[in-house]
Amino acid sequence: TLVYGHGLAKNRFEALAIAGRAAAMGLAVCAADLPGHGGAARDLDNDGVSDPGGDVFSDHAFHTRDLLRQAALEQMQLVRILRSFDGRRSPAGLVLGDWDADGAPDLGGAAPIAFWGHDLGALVASVLAGGEPSLDVAMS
Repeated sequence: TLVYGHGLAKNRFEALAIAGRAAAMGLAVCAADLPGHGGAARDLDNDGVSDPGGDVFSDHAFHTRDLLRQAALEQMQLVRILRSFDGRRSPAGLVLGDWDADGAPDLGGAAPIAFWGHDLGALVASVLAGGEPSLDVAMS
């Protein structure tokens, strides 16, 4: 499984650019928006248009640090959710992470999980690599 960390002012859909090639190599790709991006982007200048990533790098160093920490924490949680796809059936009879209904998880579980970060995602990868022990590989 490959968890993708997108670039500054981008969103989770950036992972679609690599998903086909990754699938050809046998990797499932999963991505989530980093804080202040995608559905979490805010309108910072009150012009009615969201400004994705507009407040990630600010003149307030602690704010930037905290956003990177938050991004790493959210990606850690995503990795832990993927690890929980262990093949057991839910009360509804479903196997979590089984997208093709063959009874086995298609992503996560005991399979290796790698995080690949691009641009802003690369900064998150460096924090994530030191903080998430169940992650097998972190690349930037």
